[in-house]
Amino acid sequence: METKRVLLMYSGGYDSILSMFKLMNFGYNVLLVNYDNGCEISNGYEVKQAMKYQEKYYPKIEYIGKITTVTGFMYNNRLTDNIPMNEIVEKYGNTTISQIRCLNCRSAMYVESIKYCLDNNIHYIAEGARKSQLFSIEQPPVIESYKKLVNEYGLELLLPVWDLEDDFDKETLIMGYDDNRGGATLWGKSESKCVLGIPLEEAVPEEYTNTIKKLLEELIIPDCRRQIEYKYRPKQLLYKGNGNFPFL
Repeated sequence: METKRVLLMYSGGYDSILSMFKLMNFGYNVLLVNYDNGCEISNGYEVKQAMKYQEKYYPKIEYIGKITTVTGFMYNNRLTDNIPMNEIVEKYGNTTISQIRCLNCRSAMYVESIKYCLDNNIHYIAEGARKSQLFSIEQPPVIESYKKLVNEYGLELLLPVWDLEDDFDKETLIMGYDDNRGGATLWGKSESKCVLGIPLEEAVPEEYTNTIKKLLEELIIPDCRRQIEYKYRPKQLLYKGNGNFPFL
C-alpha cells in the first residue's frame, strides 16, 4: 500500500509539534517545512528541533528545510498595502492591521505549500490551526476558504489539532507521544516570534472574521491562483506574443 505523505507547515510551537505526532500516528509520513516571512525573531531552534525529530523518526518524519520565498510573495504582492485602512474598512469591513498582515503571510504559505505538493506528488497539506486561537485566519469561515483553495489543486487540508481547546492539554498530549521530547533539549521553546502577528486579547469578533474572509476571497485568493498557475500552465499559454503575460 502506498505511503501517504503530508506537508506540515511547521513553526516549532506546541500546535505544530502535536500536529506532527498526530499525523504520524494516523499513518502519514510527515514532511516538515518552516516558512520565513522576513519579519520574525528566531534563534534557529525550530530548525534544530525539526532536524532532531527527523534524526529520531525518519522516514516517518522528514525535514525539508526553511522556505524564504514567502518574503518575496508578500513584498511583490502588497495588495492590501496599496489600500488605505479607511478604504478597507469601508469596502470590506472592520479589522486590525495585524490581522491583515497575518492573512497575507498565511496565504503566502499556502501558495508555496501547494506548489511544493504539486512538484512532489504530495496530496495532503496540514497546519496547526485551532479554532480557539485569537486570530481571524484560524476561524472556521476563513479556514473553509483555504480548504477550497487547496481542493482546487486536487489536494486536501488536514487540521490535526483543530478542536483542541486547552493549551495545557497540548504539552500533556505531546508527552504521551514522545516522553523524552524527541531527544531534543530544544522542545517547547523553539517557535519563532513574528513581529507582525499580534493575537487579539479576547475572542475574535465575527465582524473581523467576515472582513478577513472577504479580503481573502475577493482580493488575495485570485492572486494566489495567479502565483500557482503561472508556474504550472504551459509556457505557450503564458505568452501571447504581445508583450503581455495574462496570468501575472
